[in-house]
Amino acid sequence: MYKFAKLSLVTSIALASFATSSVASDSLAAAFKDGKTKGAVKVIHFARERSEISASGRKGDVTVAGGYVNYVTGNFNGLRAGVTFQHSSVLNDGDEGEAEYDSDVYAHGSVMSESYLGYKINNTDIKIGRQHIATPLVLNSGSRLIKESFEAYMISNTDISNTKIVAGYITKHQRRTEGGGVVGEFDNQDTQDGISTLYVKNNSVENLTLQAQYANIAKVDNSGIDDKTLLYVEAAYKLSPVTIAVQAYNTDNGAATASDGELYGVKISGKVAGVTLTAGFTTTDDEATVLRGVGQGAYKTFAGGPISSGGSAYNADTDSYQVTAAYKFNFGLSALISHSEWDTEGFAEEATETGIVLGYKINKNLSTKIMYSDYDGTYAFDKRSRVYLTYAF
Repeated sequence: MYKFAKLSLVTSIALASFATSSVASDSLAAAFKDGKTKGAVKVIHFARERSEISASGRKGDVTVAGGYVNYVTGNFNGLRAGVTFQHSSVLNDGDEGEAEYDSDVYAHGSVMSESYLGYKINNTDIKIGRQHIATPLVLNSGSRLIKESFEAYMISNTDISNTKIVAGYITKHQRRTEGGGVVGEFDNQDTQDGISTLYVKNNSVENLTLQAQYANIAKVDNSGIDDKTLLYVEAAYKLSPVTIAVQAYNTDNGAATASDGELYGVKISGKVAGVTLTAGFTTTDDEATVLRGVGQGAYKTFAGGPISSGGSAYNADTDSYQVTAAYKFNFGLSALISHSEWDTEGFAEEATETGIVLGYKINKNLSTKIMYSDYDGTYAFDKRSRVYLTYAF
């Protein structure tokens, strides 16, 4: 009933807008004519050499090609519509490439990852349907060929000066792949019985950016687990020549015991002789693993990794560190070097990851990126590389 009421509200607004236009057909035709199209063709190669203490080493690599096409109509009485199609084809899978990348890269097929109706009136924007979402606790990732998406009802408002408020209800999540060589589909595996969320971003104080988000993931009936709740807070202050940021998570995984997890972090960044230097530290309590959010982009920890994303930083009783150095050359080349460490109490040794990322903009449309990391952990170590070639239009 809740979903139906929201959909009915927007449908009524849309019908009213059409009804009040005396030249509806001409205006509608103009909206389609004024629409914008964009997209990209991509080729991605992933390779990994992994060794596990309890098993023999394993190598895997895969090359996939595809891309996306996005079209958004022009404005018609505040209304707009958007659609995005994505496609993936496997060009080559080497030794155990399918097994290694079945969950995120290895896939044949297409998916309509966006299909939404939007309505904007003054400083309020409503968006219903399949769509990409970018908030700290609900964030899709585009690091693979198939970008994640969500099915949701979202509303944003900027009436308050220097403040953006976003409220939403997310019903389904489209992952990168479904396994078995199938591209991601929309289901409620990660959203359970729906995610209600509220996000606020404020820049009222000069040089200070505040962000906060709350999310509630509704329980599945008869699952034995209650609702999951997540709270994220971040503050960043630019104190020339450095920026100091702090973050905090407070999450409850819904279990009867060991359910509350907390994470606190601090990050300092600045530029010296054109080099951007960053140092981050996070720590978690010993009660439970911290819930990072939904979507593979929801890794906001200040102690991530160039490829691993820093998932270990969310483990209970873990101290994490990261340092990076980045530089942009004046001929289209960029470089980043990163080192991360995650030390979980009770483990035999800490995990580390050292990596490098090189990017090169060949021309206005064509670019490439190369990534390499060396991960050394308690139970496994591996070397991973990624190569991206993208033609955007």
